[in-house]
Amino acid sequence: MTENEARLLAVIGGQEEKQRRLTDQLDSAQATVLALQRSLEHYRAVVEHADEGMIVPKDEHIVYANARAAEISGMALDEMRQVGFLHRIHPDDQAMVLDRLRRRLAGEAVPSRYELRLLVPPGVVRWRNVKQFLRTRWWALRS
Repeated sequence: MTENEARLLAVIGGQEEKQRRLTDQLDSAQATVLALQRSLEHYRAVVEHADEGMIVPKDEHIVYANARAAEISGMALDEMRQVGFLHRIHPDDQAMVLDRLRRRLAGEAVPSRYELRLLVPPGVVRWRNVKQFLRTRWWALRS
C-alpha cells in the first residue's frame, strides 16, 4: 500500500467515524423528540380533562382554553378565542382582572387568588374563585 492510499484510507475511516457519531446523535435526538411528544400528550390529556377551567390569555385574547373553561363560560372554545377572555367577566371586575394580569406579567407580587363575577347566558351573574399563575413557557399548550 502506498502512502497516498494509506492517507486516503485514514480519511475515509475518519469520515465513517464522523458519520457514525452523527447517526448516533440523530438517533438520540429522535428519541428525545418522541419522549417529548409522549409527555405532551399526557400533559394535554390531564389539562383537557381537568375539573378546573383553564385559559391562557395573551393581551386580551385567549390563546388556549380547555373544555371546562368553555363549559363554565357557556361558550364554545372557538367563540372564546374570538371574543377574548374579558367578554364574560362582569364590567365592574374587568379593570381589576386586567390590572392584576398586567402587574403579574411585569413581575409584581399580586394576589394569586380572588373572586370575580362572570356573566353567563342567559344574563346570570356567577361568582367564581380564580387562581392566576404565571407560566411564560406555555407553547406546549398551543392548539
